[in-house]
Amino acid sequence: MRGRIADVLFAQGKLEESLRIRREEQLPVYELLRDVRSLAITRGKIADVLFARGDLEEALRIRREEELPVYARLGDVRALAVTHGQIADVLFAQGEREEALRLLQDETLPAARRLQDPSMMAQALWSSARIRLAQDELDASGVSEALKELQESFELNSRLQRADGIAASGRLLGQTLVASGLPEPSAGVLDASASAFERLGHVAEASAVRAFRQEHCG
Repeated sequence: MRGRIADVLFAQGKLEESLRIRREEQLPVYELLRDVRSLAITRGKIADVLFARGDLEEALRIRREEELPVYARLGDVRALAVTHGQIADVLFAQGEREEALRLLQDETLPAARRLQDPSMMAQALWSSARIRLAQDELDASGVSEALKELQESFELNSRLQRADGIAASGRLLGQTLVASGLPEPSAGVLDASASAFERLGHVAEASAVRAFRQEHCG
């Protein structure tokens, strides 16, 4: 119950109270019970809060030192893959793009494909493409690879009917298609992204996508 309350507070942006519940009410109980998995999961939730408020170094330390070793001992391939993806997010935020991309390509994506987890694949592909497109010196092959990843991510999210995934992957795919001189195929993708943002209640984002679509695709 306390964990669900902390989840709601986090979603509402009430980071400090969410963090307090994790640290003061959940961790002591799991430590008393010696529940190793629940401890790792809760510490991961703490890292989520720290990342959201910009405490990147501490979030990274928790991921590497308090989550990964536990999941490795437990042989939890899925949790390891997800955590590597979360580490990549922190590294990307710190500007360490090459290492972030390496983790996604060497750890998260291969595991997601082995597990046949379309949701994890879609997220990892979007993250990988985002990093590629943020490179200072991006050549044509890099853009081509990013487009392939975004297309697969968009298709996976569409099959899963994941509104958040359709919104994010569709927006970036549409923008990249336009930047690559392909406005016609981008129109439908941008429409799908805008509609998904609307379903999520993100009116400003939907309007921005529609304005971009109108400007570049007619």
